[in-house]
Amino acid sequence: MRNPISRSLPDVSMDSVFTEVMHHEKLGLRNPEQLRLFRLQISNNAFVYTSLEDYLTDIISEYVFSRAQIEKLSQPVDYSYC
Repeated sequence: MRNPISRSLPDVSMDSVFTEVMHHEKLGLRNPEQLRLFRLQISNNAFVYTSLEDYLTDIISEYVFSRAQIEKLSQPVDYSYC
C-alpha cells in the first residue's frame, strides 16, 4: 500500500468551526454507508461566520504563501551583481 500524501496545509481542527449534527438517518445503500452532517455555530438564531472566516483565511493564506515560496525557489538566481 502506498504512503498517504503529506498535508501542505496547517492542521487546523474543523471542530473549532463546525458542530456535528447527530441523527439516525440511513441512506439505504447496499454498501456500508456513513452520513455525517455538520453545521456552523449558532448565536441568536443565526449562523456565526467568524470562525469559518478565520479558518478559511488561515488555509488560503498558508496555501498562497506555500505557492509563493515554491515560485520564489524555482526562480533562477542572478549572481551577476556579486
